[in-house]
Amino acid sequence: MTTFGERVRQRRGDRSQEWLGKAVGRTRAAISFWENGTTAAANIAYEEIVKAAEALETTPEYLLTGKGHPGGTIKITGAGVRGMDDESDFDERTGVTFPVYDMDVSAGPGIPIAEFVETRKKLHFHRSWMKAIGAKEEDLKIVKVRGESMQPTLYDDDDIVIHLGLTRIRDGKVFAVAYAGEARVKRLYQMAGPKLRVVSDNPDKVRYPDEIIEGEALNEILIIGQVMHKMGRGGL
Repeated sequence: MTTFGERVRQRRGDRSQEWLGKAVGRTRAAISFWENGTTAAANIAYEEIVKAAEALETTPEYLLTGKGHPGGTIKITGAGVRGMDDESDFDERTGVTFPVYDMDVSAGPGIPIAEFVETRKKLHFHRSWMKAIGAKEEDLKIVKVRGESMQPTLYDDDDIVIHLGLTRIRDGKVFAVAYAGEARVKRLYQMAGPKLRVVSDNPDKVRYPDEIIEGEALNEILIIGQVMHKMGRGGL
């Protein structure tokens, strides 16, 4: 079990102690004391832990106890998403129709290449939602989730929206990636080294253990895009 300070340090990643201090309203030295254990969590004001959790995109419970998922709950902007009874309810002036794809990977010239095979299903999204997440039509792909590795966040046959323009890794966020000859949807964490920790949300770590990718293997990974929205049984 990690300590409070270790969890703060892990969530902070490559961001500075000064950055976290500003978010919390404390000095860089104070954050250093948190992380090295000089200041115990019991001696830190709870409102400061709440601010730290928000900045670190996790929950106060995780920082204090290590329980729950370190990434907390992913916040999805739902502005303008609406349901429709049928195609006649769709307004082309305010909405965009997207096909749903199966995602596959082919071997390119030394690197994986994501391929999208269109299915018959199509989904509609409001333009205001696209604007809220900073996406153009060509930035978005809707694909099917296959397998159980991301349960209970994502279930087999869920539909997810991938923003192809968001490929910079943000710790704890869910991304579509291509590696080891497969297209996968995983939670990613950057580590010193450099290394990349690839996490399945399924709590069965015997079947779905965390993976650490480092060295030359990092060159074989393609970050396809960040998962921004889902439709199905799971819960982002």
